[in-house]
Amino acid sequence: GTRRCKITADAGTSTVTTEVKVLNLYSEAETCDIEAALYLADGTEALTTASVTRSIPANGSGLITLTTDAVSDCRLWNGRNMPNLYRIELKIKQNGVVKDTVIEKTGFRTFAVEKHYSADNGAGFLLNGTAYRLYGVNYHTDKAGRASALTAEDYAADLALMESLKPTMIKFAHYPCDHSLLDYCDEHGIVTMLEIPWSRNFPPPSSTIAEA
Repeated sequence: GTRRCKITADAGTSTVTTEVKVLNLYSEAETCDIEAALYLADGTEALTTASVTRSIPANGSGLITLTTDAVSDCRLWNGRNMPNLYRIELKIKQNGVVKDTVIEKTGFRTFAVEKHYSADNGAGFLLNGTAYRLYGVNYHTDKAGRASALTAEDYAADLALMESLKPTMIKFAHYPCDHSLLDYCDEHGIVTMLEIPWSRNFPPPSSTIAEA
């Protein structure tokens, strides 16, 4: 089955690269097909695909990379103005039978930070090559009586409060946030800033730095 999946949408080439770690818990090597298909967020027909066949060692794992063909008329994720998203579906098959499926949303965009001299010279944060103003909040997932173990209802209430400010950016403090929060930001055109997964202990272990 799928152990880990990393998805990268490249706005320069209009391609999507998926890095999939496949785990084999059996005592013999197993051959499987890994397929990737890209759709519009609400689409039913694949825009582009990629596939590969690999043998995964017994009681081991394999790291497989697939890159789709370029998407024609690529729609950029453009923040609050137009948060265009695509849906990527990954499937692991054996003898034509689907063994595992991962479905995620992704978007094509570029970002850069240039030296900022004034508010009118077009420098600063650039989204898809255009100056984009960032204003918003630093969100620390914490609540009396629950600490950082928030519920879906807690997240919904906090997001509603933040949305009242119409932020273009949310910074998530200290540790990896719940995936649903990132999905919300993607869907609503909110730029996110994530910290490395480390807090309080200094210096961080070298393994933590490598994983970050």
